[in-house]
Amino acid sequence: MGRVASIVLRVGAAVNLILGVAVWAGWAESMVMVHMALGLVVIVAAWTLALPEATAPGGNRALAAAAVVLGLVLPVIGVLQTSVEPGPATWAMRTLHVLTALGMAGVGEAAFARRRRAATVTTAMTS
Repeated sequence: MGRVASIVLRVGAAVNLILGVAVWAGWAESMVMVHMALGLVVIVAAWTLALPEATAPGGNRALAAAAVVLGLVLPVIGVLQTSVEPGPATWAMRTLHVLTALGMAGVGEAAFARRRRAATVTTAMTS
C-alpha cells in the first residue's frame, strides 16, 4: 500500500503543480475543480503514508501531526486565495499555497522513507 500511495503522491503532486501554474496563468481556468480534486487525492495519499507513523514503534508522531495539519490547512488556503483582491496579497497567498503543498508532499515522502527504513532494519535483524 505504501508504494502505491507514494507513487500517487509523487505523480499527483507534480501534475497538480503544473495544473496549478496553468490555472494561475489563465491557461486552464476551467480546470480548477480538477486541480482541487487531485489535491484532495494527494492529501489522502500523504495521510496514508504519514499516519502509520503515529502508531508505529519508534514512529514519529510529529511527522504524522504535520501531515494532518498541512492536509487540513492546504485546501483552506487554496479556497481563500480565490477571495483575495489582486495585488501583493494574491501572490503571497499563492506562494503560501504552493509551499504548503510542497511541505505536504515532503512530509508524506519522509514518512514513507522512515517506514521503508524501519522495515529494512527489521528484516535485516530477523535474518
